[in-house]
Amino acid sequence: MGQTLDKQATRIEAMSNEVGNNGSDNPSQITKLTAESMRMSFMANSSSSSIDSVGKALETMARKN
Repeated sequence: MGQTLDKQATRIEAMSNEVGNNGSDNPSQITKLTAESMRMSFMANSSSSSIDSVGKALETMARKN
């Protein structure tokens, strides 16, 4: 999951640089950048939830032993 988040961050960084450096700050570019940022947020939250679930499962297993 970490590699996927890294790739998404790189994509957002490239899009952000394009908007900032090339003056491509038209509404469609801003909307695409916002969508990619929201995707990154969703993926990060999903990753965090998965890690939390694994941690809770391991805790439960440790208590049973």
